[in-house]
Amino acid sequence: MALLQTSGTNSIDLAIAGTYRQDQSELLLSALYLDPSFLGTLQGGEGFSGNAATKIWNEESLNPSVVTELTPGGMTAIQNTMLVSASDSTVIDNDTVLADVGIAGGISASERIQVIGKGPVTAGNVTLQVVRAAQGGPAATVHASDAVFAILSQALPMNSDLGADKTRPRVPHYNYLQREDINVNLGSEAIDSSLLGYTPGVPNEFSKQIRNRLAEKFIILNRSFEYGIGTPGDGSAGQTAGNNSTAWGLIPMLGGNGGYNSTSVVYDYSAHYGPGQLDQALNDVNESQFTNGVRCDYVYLPSPASRSIARLYKDQIRLVQDETTRGFFVKKFQTDMGNELTLIVDQYLSRVNGSIDMAVVDSGRIRLCPFENEFMSYITSPSFRDGDAARCIIKLTLEVRNTGSDTGQAHTYMKNVAV
Repeated sequence: MALLQTSGTNSIDLAIAGTYRQDQSELLLSALYLDPSFLGTLQGGEGFSGNAATKIWNEESLNPSVVTELTPGGMTAIQNTMLVSASDSTVIDNDTVLADVGIAGGISASERIQVIGKGPVTAGNVTLQVVRAAQGGPAATVHASDAVFAILSQALPMNSDLGADKTRPRVPHYNYLQREDINVNLGSEAIDSSLLGYTPGVPNEFSKQIRNRLAEKFIILNRSFEYGIGTPGDGSAGQTAGNNSTAWGLIPMLGGNGGYNSTSVVYDYSAHYGPGQLDQALNDVNESQFTNGVRCDYVYLPSPASRSIARLYKDQIRLVQDETTRGFFVKKFQTDMGNELTLIVDQYLSRVNGSIDMAVVDSGRIRLCPFENEFMSYITSPSFRDGDAARCIIKLTLEVRNTGSDTGQAHTYMKNVAV
């Protein structure tokens, strides 16, 4: 038979309020934190150093396989010359055969134009002597202003001699070093209280504050490497990074709110589509990149855009549900060109409807580059203060290759998206 009351004194009788410590999990004292997704997906690149404190890299591109005809008003059906830019003329040899890619009927319906001579040069453009309706193909016809001609062949005779070198100069690009830091300076009582268990949920106040400051700094760096406008501080533009220099971020490097690359092409969603047509816009951008020879793999976007994509694909054919699970989500977007785009939701991108920012990228051409030996330097030092202090200095920059048509654009910034 159970006792109706306790026999003698025990822990219940002696547990006076306020005289014992309550154990708590450290997780219960964790600050809310939204992962900076853009920063978290970046791969590490090659480190850099030097007094210039600027990361400089070279980019290259292949010679074009098309040329633009520049005769004012377009070519007539009887003229035996073509006018092209000096840069286009470097890929044209004698006996090159051309066809108009934009004519009605396409290349198969275009006359063949054969180059038989080059020169003279007038106002920076080069005149080509040509044979019209060559190779027994379609008859000569008119061609529109700025018609684009594809190179179909560049045949050689027997025992031909060495031709002209067609090496293209590489194009240098850069980004400035960005220096950031975190600082923690705590009194000894606060540190010792946690170490002795008097701060429930915090076994070490000092290390916890370091982790909190780093989490805050990662959010700032995430926004900086998305929207930052590069400044050399008291250094030289494009050459050296001086005091208080800042790095270019992804969106300004792709033509948004900055002047990094004048050849970048920005996709303005509002000029093409309205709300609910985000899938069509993504396919348009992806096709453009596909034509450039790029297979994009990531889309950085805020939650309103990702939810809009999810609503497009909530039909029952695609949706797997059971008795306990209802709903839908999308992690990948299957483009109509066959490649998949992984959706990376980043809430630090602009989320204002009608002004939503997105970026379609080839992630293999984007790197986070540390300053050699000083990526994240952790510094402590003894002092006469009654406490401990620590500092973490962060030195890095962002490398984004192929930001414009100067070497071929591999990423696209999409602005003014409405859902």
